[in-house]
Amino acid sequence: MLISGLSSQTNTAAPSAAQESQQTSKGAADWFLAFMRESPAQQMEDEWLQAHHLTEADLAQMSPAQREQIIKEMEQDIKTKTQQELQNKAKSAAPISF
Repeated sequence: MLISGLSSQTNTAAPSAAQESQQTSKGAADWFLAFMRESPAQQMEDEWLQAHHLTEADLAQMSPAQREQIIKEMEQDIKTKTQQELQNKAKSAAPISF
């Protein structure tokens, strides 16, 4: 049965589960490939923005003063996190004994 106003040529079928899964998989794969092409610094920035529920577009819409404040906060947080990771690695490194 056709819905009134739609011609018999119109495909009203919803996408199959397999099609939706392929689209989701393709989207995830595209995101992963784009992420891996980024430098480690850009990855850290993206992770920070995501953790703070911000996007590059959000930054672009901010006033210069707001953007500068956010960037300073990001830099400090990333620097602190990096230093903590280095300290943790140094603590967990096994001493070399001869």
